[in-house]
Amino acid sequence: GQHGMEIIKAVAENLFIEQETVGKRITARLALTESPSLAQP
Repeated sequence: GQHGMEIIKAVAENLFIEQETVGKRITARLALTESPSLAQP
């Protein structure tokens, strides 16, 4: 199913899904750095 997409939705800052002529284009924007409140000292 769609469990992979559910994970992406949960962790992505932005998620764009565009219908294309053949299929869909899915673009996910992920943060590559930790937020200051989660960073280890």
